[in-house]
Amino acid sequence: MKTLSLPLRDTTVDLDTCIARASAQAKPRLVAHRGEILALFDNYTGNGAWDFERVEDLEHFPKDVRADLRKTYSLTYPNRALHTLRSDLLSVANNLCPYCRLEEPSTLDHFLPKSRHEPFASFAPNLVPMCKTCNTLKGTKGSKNARQFFTHAYFNQLANEDRFVIAQVAVGARHIATNFIIDFSADLDANILQRLAYQFSILRLGPRYQLAAIDLIYTQAVKLAEMERDGCNAEVRRTSLEGDALVEKRIFGASYWKAALLEALATNEPFYTDGYHRAL
Repeated sequence: MKTLSLPLRDTTVDLDTCIARASAQAKPRLVAHRGEILALFDNYTGNGAWDFERVEDLEHFPKDVRADLRKTYSLTYPNRALHTLRSDLLSVANNLCPYCRLEEPSTLDHFLPKSRHEPFASFAPNLVPMCKTCNTLKGTKGSKNARQFFTHAYFNQLANEDRFVIAQVAVGARHIATNFIIDFSADLDANILQRLAYQFSILRLGPRYQLAAIDLIYTQAVKLAEMERDGCNAEVRRTSLEGDALVEKRIFGASYWKAALLEALATNEPFYTDGYHRAL
């Protein structure tokens, strides 16, 4: 997972746009509760560490107002009043889904599902760029159980050097097997690690990374074979893998799946000595 910059949106202006575009029946209700809605927004953004226990209980909030607010999300669609909200948020992700780092983010996920947390349906900090695959797999998952809650891409700060994804490589007689896991010994808060593990499972990142790894291993195998033909020994080939891993870490972070895989390949002597031929 990659931490994203908090959206630079004036959420009060966005709310007022929603109120202005509401139906004749909904507008008076939203105006009457505007202050309470803004207070919910403040509570959300003030919950920087994203402690699930501090999620506002909305049971007391009028059901018709909640329904009105849920409908405002349609204003983010193309050619609607909040269409720039969608484009602004998608641009923050820099062309990679912050959760899988595999696919392009083309959808907005409601971190707190709009089916249960309607006031945040069009609230920028609750809308996280995601690829279609991750968004479909996540659905409305997320509960008041700390072990079943996703990390928040805006609020759960993860540094570039935080290493919590590990790749494992085994060179067999005929093929090369990979596995990706969460490193529970990582120097991170235990609650964050539990959430990372939960979303790793829900988003099926292990199998998805294994599939993506096939192409990367093949590309590296071709490169190493060319180096061998040029007379480079195993140590030089290992150094090449290590250098590629450092580049990926520097650009995308230590837990980027490619960085993790290249690092594993660089420490797997059977692979860089001769095993890479299995991938050709």
